[in-house]
Amino acid sequence: MQLFRLFAIVVLIIAVQLPAIAQEVVRVRGGGHLGFGRIVFDWTSPVGYNANINGRTLTVRFERPLKANFSQTIKILRDYISSARISKDNSIVKISLKDDFDLKTFKIGTSIVLDVVRRQGVVPVSETNESIPLLRVRKGQHNKYARLVFDWTRPVEYEVSRDGIRVKVRFNRPARINIADLHANLNRGFSNPSTSIEGDKLMFSVDVTKGARIRHFRSGTKIVLDVFRGSQATTATNLPKKKQKIKTSPEAPVASVSPSQTDKPIRLLAKPDEKQAQETSKSKEQNKKQVVSTGKVRDTRPENKKQDGTPLKPDAATSMGKSSVKTDLKEAKSQKRKKADENRPEQDELPPDPVTLVFEWPQEVSMATFRRNKHVWIVFGSRSPIKTALLQQQSSTLLDRIDQIPSGQATILRIQTKDDSINVSKVQLDGTNWLIEFSRSPMQPMLPIPFGINITGSTGPELLMPLEATGRLLEFQDPDIGDTIQVVAITEPGLGINGERAYPEFQILASAQGVAIETFNDDLGLKKQEKEIVLSGPRGLYVSEIVSVPTKMDTADAVKSSVPFGVVGSQILQPIKWQRGSLDELTDTRQELMAEIAKQPSNQRSKSRMELARYNFSHGLAQEALGVLSLVGLSDLEVASSEDYSALKGAALVLAERGLAARKTLSDPRLDGFQDIALWRGAADDLTGAQKSAVNNFNTGDPSLFGYPISLKPKLLVRRLKVALDAEQIELAKEWRDQTLGEIEAYGPTYKARLENLFGRLYRMELDFDNAVASFQSAKDSGDHYSSVRAEYNLIDINLQQETIELEEAIQRYERLRYAWRGDAFERQVLNRLGELYLAEGDYRNALNTLKVIVAYFPKHSDAKNAAERMRGVFRRLYLEGEADNISPLKALALYDEFRELTPAGPDSNLIIQKLAERLIDVDLLDKASEVLGHQVKFRLRGEEKAAVGTKLALIRLIARDPEGALVALRDSFYPNVSLEIENDRRRIRAKAEFELGKANDAIALLAGDVSREADLLRSAIYFREKNWAEAAKVYQRLVGDPPADGASIDDEFGRTVLLWAVALKLHKDEDALRQLFELYGAAMRASPLSATFDYIAKPSEGAGFDAGSIQKQIADVDQFQAFMKNYRERLLKSKGKPKDQTGAKPAQSDPSTTG
Repeated sequence: MQLFRLFAIVVLIIAVQLPAIAQEVVRVRGGGHLGFGRIVFDWTSPVGYNANINGRTLTVRFERPLKANFSQTIKILRDYISSARISKDNSIVKISLKDDFDLKTFKIGTSIVLDVVRRQGVVPVSETNESIPLLRVRKGQHNKYARLVFDWTRPVEYEVSRDGIRVKVRFNRPARINIADLHANLNRGFSNPSTSIEGDKLMFSVDVTKGARIRHFRSGTKIVLDVFRGSQATTATNLPKKKQKIKTSPEAPVASVSPSQTDKPIRLLAKPDEKQAQETSKSKEQNKKQVVSTGKVRDTRPENKKQDGTPLKPDAATSMGKSSVKTDLKEAKSQKRKKADENRPEQDELPPDPVTLVFEWPQEVSMATFRRNKHVWIVFGSRSPIKTALLQQQSSTLLDRIDQIPSGQATILRIQTKDDSINVSKVQLDGTNWLIEFSRSPMQPMLPIPFGINITGSTGPELLMPLEATGRLLEFQDPDIGDTIQVVAITEPGLGINGERAYPEFQILASAQGVAIETFNDDLGLKKQEKEIVLSGPRGLYVSEIVSVPTKMDTADAVKSSVPFGVVGSQILQPIKWQRGSLDELTDTRQELMAEIAKQPSNQRSKSRMELARYNFSHGLAQEALGVLSLVGLSDLEVASSEDYSALKGAALVLAERGLAARKTLSDPRLDGFQDIALWRGAADDLTGAQKSAVNNFNTGDPSLFGYPISLKPKLLVRRLKVALDAEQIELAKEWRDQTLGEIEAYGPTYKARLENLFGRLYRMELDFDNAVASFQSAKDSGDHYSSVRAEYNLIDINLQQETIELEEAIQRYERLRYAWRGDAFERQVLNRLGELYLAEGDYRNALNTLKVIVAYFPKHSDAKNAAERMRGVFRRLYLEGEADNISPLKALALYDEFRELTPAGPDSNLIIQKLAERLIDVDLLDKASEVLGHQVKFRLRGEEKAAVGTKLALIRLIARDPEGALVALRDSFYPNVSLEIENDRRRIRAKAEFELGKANDAIALLAGDVSREADLLRSAIYFREKNWAEAAKVYQRLVGDPPADGASIDDEFGRTVLLWAVALKLHKDEDALRQLFELYGAAMRASPLSATFDYIAKPSEGAGFDAGSIQKQIADVDQFQAFMKNYRERLLKSKGKPKDQTGAKPAQSDPSTTG
């Protein structure tokens, strides 16, 4: 009994009790508002606080500790804050700000509200008033790069700077950008976009992939920013220019009389003044103008002749390899001007005279000239070196710089003019010599080349330019930008493209000669065919707002009329003509048509049946029309194979919403030339989800829709407007809205509601939220179930965006909505959104169950694959990346058990299980941890990893006081060839289990030969429990080691071991050893909390006898195995990474026959 009292005294002295600090879980919300960002801490009870901003750090001190998750708040307020952290005592929150802000704070109930307010002078673009124009930013993905296109409607200056991964684009005009829309589905390569107005300039900032190469350039009025994939860190716009020597080609053009073939003669011509040549020459010399010493100047005017009346011709022998210039000069100014002429502009103020470059070739050579950004390019279809320095010097009145770009197949000149208003104004061909005139004029051809879209190309829509002139296709890279320009140089002078045209995948550059195209998609290619130029790609072009190439729809026989979307072309379907009166006469008319069919012989009824089918179709009766057409198909193969039959059947299939069958039927190539068929093809594409094709076809067929009756027009109009909105064709959608509002009442309540829903989407894209809500509410109240559920979806979403409802209310309304419409894409849309909101709320179970519904109900749809991938991502974030730490261990275990099938294969799966087990152990849920690891050992592992995890399982069962279970775990996980470390661990744990079962001798035998500290800790505890004081004292002596230096501090474990050594010596009655122990370790023990107990046991007695019972009282109930178990618990039961890092074992290998 005295022994147990001694144990109790030791426990009371060495026990340290830490105060438990209760932490309250506080919800943190964020929201963007006009001019400020709001952070709300939702406490459950009132709390004191203090908040201030120092530099760019917002510090908030609370009276009570808190636990909070800031991830959603940071995401929502990305323009204001970059990070947030909580102090070690959990009472101070530090928030890093992205700019200099002011602070406003107040309370609402128990919630603390912090507003970070933008200072005057810097305003986020998305929050400025609507007087600043909205700038559309388009996103694009290409094979090698991601792209952002800023759709400015007029020229703008810009600057690009880069700091690490942050790229900033500064424009010289203000504009608003919808950052929310831009951030949604942002291209891979761009992230964290933000905007602000600094002064009256727009500043756009965005993060790009670390080390990625960027490029930027002007495309007409648009500005393009690209980020390349890969590790090319050099910015394209800053690439050094490589200087190369141009070797003379053996095929270089030469003059008829030529002393040299190394230089090509190039001349500048200007119209000579009508004064005498001598006076002009003298005037030029006085004004330091350059003059050709020979005086032989080539002029393009026919009246410029020699004195004998013969035209001037260049001297071939003297002009070879030279460049000459002759600029027009006004009459020499008089030295004494009259006073009345003082206000006349000086010579320097007059527009510069035109300059003509003459390129003399010995043979016919094709040529193209065009403007791109600040340069005019001249491209010849043959190769030859040019003396650019002399040429530039002689044309310096208009041209600042002329560079020859190296090329192995062409002669390429890049010319920088004095300003953008100087362009090629005239192109002439004199024999084989090209005369190119520069002046202050627009870049435009004498005769524009027509172009349009052929929607029936073999690979899809393609751009066609009818051109019978001889031409050569050339490609080269712009050395400044680094992209490729495709050029067709032609031999007929004056043929070019009038004005620059920009489209989603390419841009046609303005040219005075030839064709030049800049492609944004590397798959697009230009081809010069016999009678046309073709631009196409492997999947066709994604084009909009281009009129089609003249086909059947533009024949002279067609009756053309102008509508807001272009010219109405050829129509194969005539629904207004087929209606035969109003709907009131429907029954009578159908009976008449059926009676007409009955009068015909059975083999001659096809014509009358087609009339009935057309009548049904014209009134929107799709199924009735298809029924009649099926009879025609069975009875008359000739009629069924006609293009009229295919057109009618395809359109009826669209009305019946049988998209795949409609696309197949309407793909008949004989229908390609009819404009209205493009309209029905677009609707069929939309039914099957082929958005790109739908956009192309609707753009071509739009004019035809104006001629359709009310029975058909709203059906097609709904699809047309939906496609425009899905493709973000906002301006086009606005035009259709304006055209529709005047007649929407005539469409009936059903289609009015569906159009109102689409109008709501359009208003929202325009940031007109009031009209958007009104349109959605009108559709919701319409009584049309189809429109009502979709309007409710949009209303919930817009209310969330405007923060007029809480997340919980949104989830409740979406939950009701998911049962209101089932079985199609809308249900999947609702479920996906609901899953997102559950995740935002931290309700992982409902989020995963919602996504699971998509996988179960739509297993063959691509959305199911996406939902499954999202579920696996959530599972990984929970159990590999630590998000499960935000929920209780029991909930984490329940969630794991419910979605165990999401566990990834391989090492990650084993790491997930072990992390989960550790969380359960931390809260002493040892039985649950044992179950988790037991299942893993039994079903998922094999080899050495099975032995390692089995060792952990045995230790957990020992901690849970289940030694028999520990021995079973060791036996079930046995593997013969394990590492020495694992083998030693298993043997020591087995020894502990054997001892707990009363087999002390077996336990000591298992430790024989093991001289490790872990073995001694266990061995000393066994000897102590067995009262083998002599052996216990020996082991404690080894564990303690040498005494510490004077003044050195000791830890609790060292002090405890010294104390137990003293107890063992005292009970063994070895007074000499005890006295020596006191002399060596007494000084160090005096600084220990165990000082009094040590003195009582180890200090030599003075007079009174020693009471052995009091020793037992001092150390009663001390767990002698504490040090041993603590060591193993810390070493084996804490993951530091992959499984192989925890035990020295090889990576875990799942048994394929038992996994799952």
